Amino acid sequence: MKLLACWAPAISIKGRENTGELLPARKTRGGSHSYDLAALTSLADEAAATLCYCRLSSHDQKGDLDRQQKRLEA
Repeated sequence: MKLLACWAPAISIKGRENTGELLPARKTRGGSHSYDLAALTSLADEAAATLCYCRLSSHDQKGDLDRQQKRLEA
């Protein structure tokens, strides 16, 4: 419950595009948007906490969970 008390809604990429804070580098006819990596990383908030989630479908995959955790921590 403490996590929920500290949670604050983040502004989505689409929301930042609507405000003009982030513009897509390219738009396709089908409506897909591509963004410049440097523009995306400039929006990062270094002080914000990052939550990562790993899951398994069975206990037999415990080794997979350890690999997932190490990859997310890197």
